[in-house]
Amino acid sequence: ISFESQYRMDLSAHIRDIWIAVGVLSGLGLLLAFAQAWAWQSRSGKEIIDLQVRITPK
Repeated sequence: ISFESQYRMDLSAHIRDIWIAVGVLSGLGLLLAFAQAWAWQSRSGKEIIDLQVRITPK
């Protein structure tokens, strides 16, 4: 006697939701990075955000 069963699941909705979550989190990360760069720039006394502010790692 042998038993066999196959399960299939449509993952397209889940994959779409994952891509939406990645997009939202990436957007929030960019906004946070811009806010941190702007806050640092305003404390440093510079008039504009220059290239050094944008590429300086923490």
